[in-house]
Amino acid sequence: MRFTRLAAIALLACSISAVAWAGIIYTSGFGSGTDADQSAADSQALQQATNQAHEACPGMAVQDETVSDSCAPITANGNTVYECMVQVRTECQTPGK
Repeated sequence: MRFTRLAAIALLACSISAVAWAGIIYTSGFGSGTDADQSAADSQALQQATNQAHEACPGMAVQDETVSDSCAPITANGNTVYECMVQVRTECQTPGK
């Protein structure tokens, strides 16, 4: 009898947590990229940030939004490379309902 009661409580707790997790949450990711071509450095940073945000998503990634994107030229010995930093926010559909 005691085991049945514990099993029922555990089942109820699982179903409550599944309902609580159903919905939309947001994750974010940060990325950086360095290249002589600013567009290539920016693309590297965006890809890295998007991958990181998707890996943190506990369900299915629905939509990505770039929150910040900045690049700065760095010149040394007459050569210029671009260092870019990107932050992405991802909307995730969590498992459940």
